[in-house]
Amino acid sequence: MSEFIDQDLTGSTFRRTALSGSRLHQVKFEDADCRRVWLNRTEFRGVMMHGTKFLGAEMLDVVINGELRNVVINGVEVSAYIEAELNRQSPERALMHPTDPAGFRQAWDLLEQKWAETIERARASRNRSTSTSRPIENSSSSLPSSAKNWAVGRLWP
Repeated sequence: MSEFIDQDLTGSTFRRTALSGSRLHQVKFEDADCRRVWLNRTEFRGVMMHGTKFLGAEMLDVVINGELRNVVINGVEVSAYIEAELNRQSPERALMHPTDPAGFRQAWDLLEQKWAETIERARASRNRSTSTSRPIENSSSSLPSSAKNWAVGRLWP
């Protein structure tokens, strides 16, 4: 098995190449032309797909969780439909788009409440689990950066 670590493979061509079971971490894959590529049972996490097109794609049993903007499926822009359905399922979600300081305070209160609920669920899950994991208590330190990223994203899309 070959390993490519800290290497620049810009402009490489792979034809009739099997990469099944490969692990790609912190890989820059921009302006690529992929044709007849099989991505069956492939999981993408923390992926940025700005300006990405799937043409002639066959997608069955697909799960997409993330921020969706300007998403066109078979010629229909679906982002507004998705937002409306998510807001219908969780009415407090609309608070996450504040337009004034009072709205930001209300959104922050909701974030703190949801974070506390998440920590409680994680603790309860850890207590039911027999596996060892990282301490939940230290996880709350990521809330400020998450909130900052959320706020920056809302202020400067």
